[in-house]
Amino acid sequence: MIYFLYGDNDYQIDQRVAELKAQFVTKYGADNVATVDVNKTSGSEVMTQLTAMSLLTQHQMIIVKAFTSVSDNWTLLENNVDYIPDETVAVLTDVKSLSKVRNIVITRTFKKLKSAGAKLEKYDLVKSRDLRLWLAGEVKRRALYMDNTAQSKLLQLTAGEENQQARLDIELGKLALLNKPITVDLVNEYVEASPDTNAFAIFGAAVAGRTGRAVELLHQLRDSGEDPNRFLGLLASQELALAAAITGAKVKLSTYQLAQARDLAYELGGASRQLTKLRHITTVMAELDGQIKLAKPDEAWLRIEAALAKLAN
Repeated sequence: MIYFLYGDNDYQIDQRVAELKAQFVTKYGADNVATVDVNKTSGSEVMTQLTAMSLLTQHQMIIVKAFTSVSDNWTLLENNVDYIPDETVAVLTDVKSLSKVRNIVITRTFKKLKSAGAKLEKYDLVKSRDLRLWLAGEVKRRALYMDNTAQSKLLQLTAGEENQQARLDIELGKLALLNKPITVDLVNEYVEASPDTNAFAIFGAAVAGRTGRAVELLHQLRDSGEDPNRFLGLLASQELALAAAITGAKVKLSTYQLAQARDLAYELGGASRQLTKLRHITTVMAELDGQIKLAKPDEAWLRIEAALAKLAN
């Protein structure tokens, strides 16, 4: 049996691999499971292991994560999938590449996998509106006491992560160790806001004219040791999200980030006011980008602070 797991949600893919492994181990034992590192093993060597019959056991599981991250391995898989023994449970994963490119080799390999009876399972990132339901389910499954307010705060602090579901899983694990009811105060104390969340709070406050609040948050971020160039990149992402919200341009950003940007655009006023403000923001950010490249860290933070004041105008 061949399992081919793909999609953007590496967290769910890892969870599925662990589930398949646990099922196999229960039935045939851990000694019959092998995990192959594609960074240390050539594609041809991987295929040799997948297609070989074990001399020690009738049933074996071979796990190969991100096998198709090496482009040549698509062709190897297409040419050899029919030779993988039925007694071998092959678990192959392909994280993210399929969402970015689909060429004729990938298409042929997919058809070959389907004809060979492989189970093709796609795992997309969970949409923001579905994360709340997933989080509530996880809280219940782990027998944690965490009210809706605390859950909302956790969602807020982890928003903007490339895979927020994976970050939530980590934070729930940490909070569970406290062995006490999880309140908003505990979430604020133990969970650090994602960089994107901080960037939006600062950018949004500045654009909306709340300069004092923006500068206060900026100083907190600066004192935490954040790199000004990295923060500038996060600000640029917020600028892009706002531009998409105002103009309707298609961009690949998180649903949560775009929703925040739409709320901010609405706060700016009507369509004409939004476009005027966007042109001003674009000019200020372009000037800031040029200044930061030549500045030392202390000067860079001063330049960013000055730009925030300009954004409010």
